[in-house]
Parts: sequence; C-alpha cells; structure tokens
Amino acid sequence: MKLVLGFGPARSGVFSAGNGPAMRSALIGVWFREDLERMREFVRVSTRMTHTDPKAEYGALAVALAAAGRLDAFAGLCPDRVFVERVCGLAFDPGNGISGYIYDTVSGAIALASRYAGDYRGAVTAAIACGGDTDTVAAITGAIVGARVGEAGIPREWIEGVRDWPRGIAGLRRLAAGEVPRVSYLGSIWRNALFFVVALAHVVGTIRWR
Repeated sequence: MKLVLGFGPARSGVFSAGNGPAMRSALIGVWFREDLERMREFVRVSTRMTHTDPKAEYGALAVALAAAGRLDAFAGLCPDRVFVERVCGLAFDPGNGISGYIYDTVSGAIALASRYAGDYRGAVTAAIACGGDTDTVAAITGAIVGARVGEAGIPREWIEGVRDWPRGIAGLRRLAAGEVPRVSYLGSIWRNALFFVVALAHVVGTIRWR
C-alpha cells in the first residue's frame, strides 16, 4: 500500500521479522551463487522493501545461501551468532508446529531441506506435517530443495496441477530461461480479486467454525 501511495522502496517497509523476504530469496541465492557480495546486496534490497527488522534480512540471507549451496558462508555474513548456530546446526524441534517468526521458520526449513536434500516431495510433505505456519515453511523448504533438484525433481502431477492464470507454468519456464514474460495487468487485477474473495471466505468460515 505504501508503494501504491508513492513511497519509494527504501521507505516502504515496516519493522517486522516476518517471512516474506525469506520466501522470495532462494532465487537471489541461485542467481548470485558465485558472488556473495551481490547476493547480500540484493537480499538486503529485496528485504527492506517490505521488512526493516534486521532479523528479516538475516533470515532471507540464510535461505539464499542455502539455495545456492553456500550455507558455510553464513557465519561470516550474519552478526547474530545465536541465529547462526541455529541455522548451521541444522537442529530443530517442531514441537506443536513451526511458528511464523522468521528465526523459527528459516532454521526449521533449512534443517528439513538438509534432511531431504534430493527429495522434493518428501521435503515439502515433511514441512507440512510439522504443523504451524505450514504454507510458509513448505514454500521455503521447497524453494531450497527445488534449487538443487530442478524441475525434473518436482513431482509431475504437482506441476500439472498448478493453476495460476494469467501466469502459469509456461511463463515460469520462460522466466527461468532468462526471458521476461509479458504480464496481463488487467488479468492480474481479476486474479487478485478472486483470490481475495477465496481468502475472505476461508477466514469467515474459520471464524464461524471456531
């Protein structure tokens, strides 16, 4: 909303340690695999558009490095030693589910990605089974493992089941090949309106159920 109102990306973020930056940083890690300084720079910019709490940036950087296969460099790039130990120790206890706090989410997702390094289905399924903030944890875990296994490692029926008009799988493949696909902004408005109705119905249904 702040971007829509004219605030620049450097001033649009809010002080929050949410998971948004970590959910989109795996691609940054893959792209800048060989250039850690550029990776860190892009993670910082991507994070601060929405989240200004340094914890959000550290979490996003950990995911980027994990997706790049460079997690060994995290200790030298993150000043929060406690978080470094959690991430690099690859140990976590899901308890009653992995929370939406970025330190819990990221350390859990990276540990799961390590356990299921070449098994995309197993990694995503295990992330969901942990409970808690399942969609976020599964998205981050899947992004890290997906960077390792590529499209060939993703279950075919999952790919064929994606319905994300006006984008879709074909657009994702073109983007992965370096082409910037055209986006129908009018179509995106209708798509987002539809998803808003679906999300609102889900919230109302959950409240009534409780």
